[in-house]
Amino acid sequence: MHEIALNWLEQRAVWGQADARKRIKEALGPASRSGMAYRWGVAVATGSRCEDWLQVVSRLACDSKPSKARSCDTLVEDIQAWLERIRSGSLLSLADATVSNAVAAAIPTLHKRLCDEELESVYKSLYTLHQESIERSDASDPLYLLLGAELGWHLHLLLNSEDSRPPLSPKLTQNSQRAMAQWCQHLDDSVPRAVEGGNQVRLVLASLIRCKKLGLVHGLDAEQKASWKAAGARVAHWVMALSGYRGLSAFSEADANAVQDDSAVDGLLDQAIKFDREQLANAKISAVGKAPKGAGLSWEVSLPESMLHDPASKLSVMMPQWTARRSRMHVDYHAEQVRWELFGGKHPMLSGSIESSLTIEDKVQRPIGSWQEVCEYSDDDVHYLEVEQDWTGGAVLQRQFMLIREDRCVFFSDAILPKDPDESLGEIRYQCRLPVAELNTVEVDQEIREFVFVKGNRRAMGIPLAATEWKMGPSLFDLSLSSDQHLVLTGAGRDRVYVPLWFDFSQRRFSRKRTWRQLTVADQLKILDHSQAVGYRVQMGSEQWLVYRSLYGQRTRTVLGKHLMADFYCARFDAGDGSFEELITVDDNDE
Repeated sequence: MHEIALNWLEQRAVWGQADARKRIKEALGPASRSGMAYRWGVAVATGSRCEDWLQVVSRLACDSKPSKARSCDTLVEDIQAWLERIRSGSLLSLADATVSNAVAAAIPTLHKRLCDEELESVYKSLYTLHQESIERSDASDPLYLLLGAELGWHLHLLLNSEDSRPPLSPKLTQNSQRAMAQWCQHLDDSVPRAVEGGNQVRLVLASLIRCKKLGLVHGLDAEQKASWKAAGARVAHWVMALSGYRGLSAFSEADANAVQDDSAVDGLLDQAIKFDREQLANAKISAVGKAPKGAGLSWEVSLPESMLHDPASKLSVMMPQWTARRSRMHVDYHAEQVRWELFGGKHPMLSGSIESSLTIEDKVQRPIGSWQEVCEYSDDDVHYLEVEQDWTGGAVLQRQFMLIREDRCVFFSDAILPKDPDESLGEIRYQCRLPVAELNTVEVDQEIREFVFVKGNRRAMGIPLAATEWKMGPSLFDLSLSSDQHLVLTGAGRDRVYVPLWFDFSQRRFSRKRTWRQLTVADQLKILDHSQAVGYRVQMGSEQWLVYRSLYGQRTRTVLGKHLMADFYCARFDAGDGSFEELITVDDNDE
């Protein structure tokens, strides 16, 4: 199993020395406090606070005494149970990989609680994890970093004192450094895989930081060190963009207490700043909700871009600005169902998977492909993302997310179109279910088709643009609240159906008179059917917006007196002089 025969009696003697036990603590510095460096990111990845036995192991790894409340009398049994699960062939997670590093780091202290047979079992299991990662993992796999590089380095540290020349296990040393170099050199593949899903990226950043502090990076050449820093900077930017109030993270159920190790002084978020202090220092302060009130232009220009999108990981973060939380959103489209988080303040008001159902000519259809990016755009006015997914029945579902930054408005829509533009789909019925986040209340108006999100006070207002305003009138489109706390958006039509939803997050507009209308769209004086193009006007007091979407053909159309040749258009509208202030124009030629 191992390249050298280990004398456990001699190893116990070495580990029993104070220097061996304090080695990791001194290398990690302040990050070793209470063992937090080995818990970074675990709560976010698992959705809950770290288990008691991991709390103990991580403290032992940093030569810290476990608290009385977490002395964990069954520690050995818990470790053996964890190892047994890993040996059973269960799918290894990044959280498991982090635990393996914590266990390896704790052996100089943990060995006192283990007999020789147990100690050998633990060590061999860890070595096997490392070796299998080296032999089987893709170099861009995050597991290759955590098990091939970091775990191998921990095993190297176990067998070699600081003055070991030559090292007892040169293969471990070489494998670890090679794995680190290869993972960092595959940036275009490794970073998207680290970011995918949003809730594992902190574990990757934590590993990169620990490897630096423990000396692995020191052994790389200059080019490899530069690759490590570049990888760390890209991952750190994503960690910060996905972070929120009190250190919470996107797409994770872990609460603020569970993520304390990440947000603590000298914790993961503080360590992340070191990769790009110029941009990330103020970004961290803004992300956790501690930006100074009335932060000026100098503060804003010091921050990273307020939209991040990685087409490879299929993840996007859109913020009106780093210091604002209202109308912020996260979009994850790497799985069959898109996950969406939309914020009305410190916490999300929509959070979870968007559920879609479609029937064509009374036949139930289903998705048959993955989501693909159609268009991405960002400037000072808007952040925009459009994705699509193929369905049975010859249909394609196109989904738009748009944040109007200064106005604090969000536009969401689904379009059901034939994959072949010249084909006819027939009668379409579509339903979209948007999950309301916990602790939010949705108040649905009894007379008109609008709703308000309430959490203490009113956070946002929503209107289904394609539906008629008054409930007493007939409409092919509707918006309702289900018993399981989902906003249910429905639409029906022939050949092509467009289902848009408008959110307003500006509280100053909530008390104003408001209305919305579906507009007439004309082509050479001919009024078009809604299956070809649609237009909408939204009015909140004196403020108005125009939204236009072409569903068939690239032709010049007229809506609200505006001549357009575009796939999608949104603008502010001044009713006084009839002028338009363009926010975004998208056509088929845009990439």
